[in-house]
Amino acid sequence: MKTLTTDNIVNGMLKITGSDALKFLQGQLTCDLTELTKTRCLPGAYCTPQGRIRATFIIFSVSEDEFLMILPQHQIQYLIEVMAPYVAFFKCSLSDETKQWNVFGLTESQKGNSVDLEQFPSKSWQMSILDNVITIKLPGEESRWYCLTEQPLQDNLLSLDNSSPLAWSSADLKSGMVWINEKNREQFLPHDLSLPSLGAINFTKGCYTGQEIVARMEYRGTPKYLLATLTTQATSEEIPDKLVQLVDNSDKIKIGRLVEKIKLMDNSYLILASIKRDLLDQEKLQLSLSETAILCNIEHPH
Repeated sequence: MKTLTTDNIVNGMLKITGSDALKFLQGQLTCDLTELTKTRCLPGAYCTPQGRIRATFIIFSVSEDEFLMILPQHQIQYLIEVMAPYVAFFKCSLSDETKQWNVFGLTESQKGNSVDLEQFPSKSWQMSILDNVITIKLPGEESRWYCLTEQPLQDNLLSLDNSSPLAWSSADLKSGMVWINEKNREQFLPHDLSLPSLGAINFTKGCYTGQEIVARMEYRGTPKYLLATLTTQATSEEIPDKLVQLVDNSDKIKIGRLVEKIKLMDNSYLILASIKRDLLDQEKLQLSLSETAILCNIEHPH
């Protein structure tokens, strides 16, 4: 069954255009934009000089001097403002193009239905253009595509069953798709969120903002934290930002930080978290809450 998702999907579109757009972006972002082609996009991050992540995104090229970045819409004005001092030295400009695009997600859970997916890209970060719709294959066990068009949605797409926003967001978390927002900006290093495993960091492209810190962690250090998905038991309590493990029914040990969480229909939680790397060898842990402790299953998205 193929399903369409339009609600609760990350749909911000930032356009970077101008004769110096490539040169400007190469000096700012963690990914290597020379690897972009008509059939390939890239995940990436924008960091502070100290290597802390300000934003995560998917980027693709429209032409040699025009690029589009998919990211949470509330991040766009923030990026335009923090990049403004650097843009001033280049022949390029940044603009919010969100209203010009229809962005939706397409999921295939079984064969059938009215959309032929055989021509859709089959490998992560591959892209294609079909009937004026840009399709991007996302990582993860489930077959999912980002779809973008400047045209109204066609009848064969509108006829698809609507997938729940909860299902799409859950698939993002399970696949390790991290969308930095205003609550967790500048809290994490790329390795804390396993962004190298996602393909969002290029270690040979040369200098970019925060590159020295990120490269030092890759070649001279061992990351203390990595990305994990935690699935909890049902609970009526809230999940805190700072995650604490209960050990031997008494000792409490800080294990990491919350990145994102989703409360599921059965009152359990699906959590994306940056946790101590040695915990990834475990299958379960006891997560301490304000009044109780709940059992969590641990998985590594990548």
